[in-house]
Amino acid sequence: MNAHDKVIMNNLMSQLHAIVCQAGYKVESLGSGIAAQDRWGAVEVLAREHGYKLLGLGHFAAAFEHEDLPGYAIKVGFKKDDSGAAYAAFCRENEGLAGLPVIHLVKRFSRAYMVAMDKYRSLNDIGGNYCREGKTYYQRVLNVCEQPSEALSWWLDQDARIEFAHVETQYIKELAQTARKIHTFFYGLASFDTHRANVMVDNNGRLIITDPVSWTASDHQDEMQGKLNAIAE
Repeated sequence: MNAHDKVIMNNLMSQLHAIVCQAGYKVESLGSGIAAQDRWGAVEVLAREHGYKLLGLGHFAAAFEHEDLPGYAIKVGFKKDDSGAAYAAFCRENEGLAGLPVIHLVKRFSRAYMVAMDKYRSLNDIGGNYCREGKTYYQRVLNVCEQPSEALSWWLDQDARIEFAHVETQYIKELAQTARKIHTFFYGLASFDTHRANVMVDNNGRLIITDPVSWTASDHQDEMQGKLNAIAE
């Protein structure tokens, strides 16, 4: 992201937070997803009126893009101590590792944190058969992310390289190394789970691990939050 685009993104993030505040939106019930909270409909309407397009919803986060800055997505996390915030910090600290999203900007606001990243494609966008039980390519790669040592051994030892000849084996090796590093970093703090909702695909068809962790040890959240604070602008 160049300096000009960064200025635009800063303004868009500030405007989006103002929309959240204008709508009077905040997470009241941790047991419900963000769309089930009061005033979410007002956020969607106001955001759309200001040129934002809703790309998707998670339990505590939503992703938008804006017509003024195509090619980027803004992730809005409405629970500021969510594990997604810590993962954003991890990605910034480990920029360039295979399979990590490219994160350009992280900002903290009174009601949310926001992450500007490259816009990726949902697995749903690239075909309905990608993740069925069996021998599809993306299921194989998901297995590498979830169990890097065992699945990578299968990938290299079996005839998968013939079956999926279009796949760069080197990238699969690097993806497994990234998955191991995520596992190690969050071990004992968060559970690791990769599935169709928390991975995406870049323009080259390579899997991007977008949000693979959830807290299991609340007493370490302050430590992770400190990492986020250190890289947030």
